[in-house]
Amino acid sequence: MSEPPLPSRNNPAAPDSGSPAGADGLWGLVLWKGSAWFSDWFYLRLQWPTAVKHTRLEDLRPNLPEGAWETLLAAIRSHLEQGIPLDAELRVQLNNGRVEWWRVTGALERNVGGQPVYLGGRMRDVTAEPRRGAASGGPQ
Repeated sequence: MSEPPLPSRNNPAAPDSGSPAGADGLWGLVLWKGSAWFSDWFYLRLQWPTAVKHTRLEDLRPNLPEGAWETLLAAIRSHLEQGIPLDAELRVQLNNGRVEWWRVTGALERNVGGQPVYLGGRMRDVTAEPRRGAASGGPQ
């Protein structure tokens, strides 16, 4: 069962940077600008300083071990180009050295002309759950 898409960051219903961190990390990409936003969950989990706003998807890259960054980009590309649901598991290395598994899901928004303009979704820690597949961001 797929989760409903999140509202775009420009939508008043979208979470703001001051929203409390919940069980999921909320994120969004404004495709036409190449910018991103991340909820407080990411700042807490990745120990990002709150004084520095992370505004690029690539801000996640230092915490994605070998193969995980490529898995994330391939999943996003498949979703954008082929309409394959965005649903992948990634290995994430926290600053304390601990490795977690995160499940990333998301949905694309298009403008009235059908052009993709926004991709938003969730990341959730699924470390305690069994791995769903072999292609999950690198060696297990």
